[in-house]
Amino acid sequence: MLAKLMQGGRLIFIGLIVILVAGLLATTSSLTRARAEVNEMAASTEAIVAAREAEIRFDERTTVNADWEERQKYCNAGGRGHAFTGPDDYGRFGFYHPCTWSIYISQPARGGGNFEAIFHPRQVVAGGGEVYALRFQILNQSYDNVISSRSGQVTAGRLTQSTFSNTINPGQITQYEISGMRFDGEMVPGVPGGSEVIFRIRDKTAIVRTDSGLFREDFNRLIETIVYTP
Repeated sequence: MLAKLMQGGRLIFIGLIVILVAGLLATTSSLTRARAEVNEMAASTEAIVAAREAEIRFDERTTVNADWEERQKYCNAGGRGHAFTGPDDYGRFGFYHPCTWSIYISQPARGGGNFEAIFHPRQVVAGGGEVYALRFQILNQSYDNVISSRSGQVTAGRLTQSTFSNTINPGQITQYEISGMRFDGEMVPGVPGGSEVIFRIRDKTAIVRTDSGLFREDFNRLIETIVYTP
């Protein structure tokens, strides 16, 4: 009888040991999973923080680069850029353009003919079909004929038309005003956002134009500096 009781007690003891070990194993497993989840959350948080820091550094570099490029574009003459003046034979028509733009004189106005200067960042690729930051033309045509040549595009909705004027030497005795017409829209087929202003120069016509909306901001800034002395 005593032997049976001892054997039963041993079985109970062994059972308790088994239960205790199982509990410890379960607790250890739970702690391991919890630790893994904590590590995973920490890694995820670190990744998010690292990504955000990288984004901030990228934004800062982008801002610095944009500021540097802007300073390079308008590097002198009181932040206006380089001065350009057309041929003296047609009166002194000029403006300021970004310092980073190169110039190519495609038509030199020999013998009273047409004049054309092309401007573009870094280098000008000559040839037909190119899209340029700026074109400056003096055409041996009347102002009224040049304006009327745009009427079909205005009617078709490819161009919008408005008046444009620029006051020279405001507030001074030498103050005067030049006026003309502005067109906005498709200057080059398939390229949106172009703009041009057209002025009368003696018996000829001057056109300042950007082919693409990519240069609209520079164009708007440039035309505010236009001067003309007959």
